Amino acid sequence: MSAHRGLSVLPGGTEVVNIKTKCAKDKKEPLPDGIAEGGIDIGVVGGWLPRDPCRGEEFDRYVLFTLDVS
Repeated sequence: MSAHRGLSVLPGGTEVVNIKTKCAKDKKEPLPDGIAEGGIDIGVVGGWLPRDPCRGEEFDRYVLFTLDVS
């Protein structure tokens, strides 16, 4: 018999992260809770531009969140 296991996002544990590259600065911004309840608004992300020497690298972002496993 297996125990029921679940995941839940911990309050205050969600952030959007820019990784430092030659075209972007290392940056972390907290996000509001709610990613597991229907999504969150991360604002304007931007996109690749023709002849961009960074090839859109400055727009790479990651959403990190902390989970509780029960």
